[in-house]
Amino acid sequence: MRLQQAGTSAGIVRALALDPAAMDELSRAGDPFTLDKGELLFPQGGPADAAYLLTEGALEVAARIPGDELTAISMVRPGEVVGEFALLDDRPRSASVRAVEASTGLRIPRIRIAALVADGWPPALALISGVCRLMAARIRQSLERIEGSDHFEGSALRRPGTGALPQDLPAEDLAPLLAGVPRLAEWTHHAQALCALGTWQHVARGGRVHAPGETGQALRVVLRGALRSGVLRPGGLEPIGIQGPGEIAGLVAALDGAGEPLAVEAAEETLMLAIPAAQLASLSEDRSPLARAVMSVVGRQLVLEHIRANRHLGRIAALERFNAAGEASACAAS
Repeated sequence: MRLQQAGTSAGIVRALALDPAAMDELSRAGDPFTLDKGELLFPQGGPADAAYLLTEGALEVAARIPGDELTAISMVRPGEVVGEFALLDDRPRSASVRAVEASTGLRIPRIRIAALVADGWPPALALISGVCRLMAARIRQSLERIEGSDHFEGSALRRPGTGALPQDLPAEDLAPLLAGVPRLAEWTHHAQALCALGTWQHVARGGRVHAPGETGQALRVVLRGALRSGVLRPGGLEPIGIQGPGEIAGLVAALDGAGEPLAVEAAEETLMLAIPAAQLASLSEDRSPLARAVMSVVGRQLVLEHIRANRHLGRIAALERFNAAGEASACAAS
């Protein structure tokens, strides 16, 4: 990869829903790059040090699946972003990206954007908000692929919860709970304001929290206990992930306004803070320290949910190959 002199990035506006003026401002925080066909942009497991906005060419995203095979996950076209995890979390890259055509774009360093977000620079805040929406869209696409697949392990299915819905509780002092949840460490100084944003809720084990297709729901921040999310199959619930203390359920629907993509139930007795989707929308455009703290946790949760969905897709791909190999062996034997 080679860095170039600064250029324009008008083709990126579509992917992040940013206005041209904001994109022009952001282009000054990035470094244009170019790749030859076949050149690696970054490897799976590498440091998440930047996001990349593609203006020309095509990139292939690939990840290792069970069996240590590499499988293509998606293609990145002009006007799209890749490696956006880096702007939300510093965990290693979950996939590798390679140019399948000669490509150019804009490299946006994580450390530079983090500093601009901390300063409350509006274009940087708009970028993070746009990346969160983009992540939500990609998670939904991955979940739709999972739901549409016939390849799943029947032994992993669980009986769906049929218990009562969450019940509202009187508000308490949130600070002691936050102090015991490392994932929410940056919320500790905003405990009172957070209580004003949402409602305390309790749900018993097996209680239903979100149903697929529901709209207008709040996102649920787990304070104690755990929630289970999954795809409803004819034989039961296929688990996709567990949201433990400090994690959030219902985030994709809260961000994109569409129906809840998964069934969510209480894996055990759970205490939650329910924050209406409308509150999240207003915080995503706010420059206050509270808003930045909330969006920081939201961003990390989106990265985690995306990784979970991609791992599940990897297992599906492995099952498909295993079944195909079995069928081929059966045909050869006959």
